Amino acid sequence: HPMTKKTPETAGKPPLHGRKPPLKTATSATTRGKVATPAPPASLPRLRKLTSIEGLLAEMRSVYRSCRAGVLPPATGTRLVYILQVMAQLTETATLEKRITAMEEKVKTHEERITPVRLVR
Repeated sequence: HPMTKKTPETAGKPPLHGRKPPLKTATSATTRGKVATPAPPASLPRLRKLTSIEGLLAEMRSVYRSCRAGVLPPATGTRLVYILQVMAQLTETATLEKRITAMEEKVKTHEERITPVRLVR
């Protein structure tokens, strides 16, 4: 395109035509340049405790705010929230499983303490 300014990075490459440029990548030193991984954002927010529903919900709110502020791409936010939802479901299931097991133990202990009563006629 005649209006596109050519730089050493863009020379010989087709114009983007409104598309976003590819992610910058950081090369892993252990792979000697064979594998490129996405470069981490300049500053990542501190993660909350993700072992409770409250912590997972707080993290979902943080992801939402980051997307809304334009810090995090919506596609990435969607993926992160999906993972957080799955974690919340598993946390809920694990909590219910613990509660049911505790109730079953309580019933079992109670049944063992009850002595059968024989009715005399």
